Amino acid sequence: MTTESAPTSVAPWPSPVRAWYVVAVLAFAYAFAILDRIAIGILVIPIQTDLGLTDTEMGVLQGAAFGVSYSLFAIPLGRFVDRHSRRTLLAAGICVWSLATIACAYARDFMGFFIARIFVGIGEASVSPAAASLIADYFPPERRGRAFSVFMLGSTLGIGLAYLLGAVALHLSGFVKGLGWTMLAGMKNWEIVFILVGVPGLLLAILALTTVREPVRREKGAVATGSSMSLKQALAKNRFAYLAVISGAALIMITVYAQLAWLPTHFIRRYGWSASEVSVAFGVGFLPIGVFSSLSAGWVLNWLRKRGRQDGPLLVIAFQGLVVMTCGALMCAAPTAPLAYLGFILVTVPGTWSYVAALAGLNEITPNELRGQVTGLFTLVTGLISLGGGAFAVGFLSDTLFPGPNGVGLGLMAVNTVATVIAVIIVLLTIKEYRDTVSRSTWLGQA
Repeated sequence: MTTESAPTSVAPWPSPVRAWYVVAVLAFAYAFAILDRIAIGILVIPIQTDLGLTDTEMGVLQGAAFGVSYSLFAIPLGRFVDRHSRRTLLAAGICVWSLATIACAYARDFMGFFIARIFVGIGEASVSPAAASLIADYFPPERRGRAFSVFMLGSTLGIGLAYLLGAVALHLSGFVKGLGWTMLAGMKNWEIVFILVGVPGLLLAILALTTVREPVRREKGAVATGSSMSLKQALAKNRFAYLAVISGAALIMITVYAQLAWLPTHFIRRYGWSASEVSVAFGVGFLPIGVFSSLSAGWVLNWLRKRGRQDGPLLVIAFQGLVVMTCGALMCAAPTAPLAYLGFILVTVPGTWSYVAALAGLNEITPNELRGQVTGLFTLVTGLISLGGGAFAVGFLSDTLFPGPNGVGLGLMAVNTVATVIAVIIVLLTIKEYRDTVSRSTWLGQA
């Protein structure tokens, strides 16, 4: 099915009610995606105990197994987004990753887990391209920052639920076992958790398929310039602008995904916290701060835009890098748990800013007919570098260079420092080119 592309010169923007409903559905889809993606991080210790996996193997399952497939399918799915129904792709993706998450419950060794995590990555590769393209066609440029922020609330909800999951998993799994369902007989608690977090996504897929409407495609480069560009031509013409946004945000997101994968384990090993204590403390602390982070990102971007700062997305990315560089050291190497927790809270304040800034920034410099592919490229890079590299690097450093109870924290600090320094340098070197590219984007605001 080809997406509707009626004459866009007269097409009104969708009603705010309809537009915000779609953002709500996308936010919940992203919440389930994040929950299914990182729930494994809360279950590291029981999985290692039952399956005998090393830190490096757990790093591969959390990072590379998911991240490589997530990356490889990003551009093909982005191309689908640019040509066909985004709603259909979104619903199919939700089904794939939900069923793959459920399959994790039945893994009996590293390879079984590895294959299931590959399919989680394939399904989730559909979310960002579809969501970014839909939001751009539901909201005019001056309102997109806020829309992307609300979309990112899904990330906050998913991460918060994943943290809190560790606190209630044993009780919830025990309750489910008590129902006497034959299919759950003899299953371990962590296995039941994967089933519980996977099933709701199947219901959301039905909701997305039946209630989300395909909007008219807008802001086409061919309409504004009289000719269309291929992805290769667009990247070549504006290579430094794309380098700034994609690589800058991807490097910052290395630190985010590494933290999600390993920070609970760091608190358990370094400070002697129980899994339940970590889950409650992180969940209670993350949810309100994460909501503030998601909403404030859009406010900051809109505030910068109204003041003529065409480089707003890059300023936001650089600011998060500086916060992670400084406060992340406190989070990873503090002598006491309260100080480390304070570092965690401070790092969380701008925790979603780079991702929101990247989506908004890429839409600023990309015409409609390439947005799915460009977002797919962004997903490819973040999958390989951020998801695939961050979690693996911390696990590898813990196993090799930094053995002992402090190893995870030191590995995480090393990854944070290297990634943020490179990100800030890239932003500083390319910010002028990004401003010039935005100035040349003649399609912005076309209805």
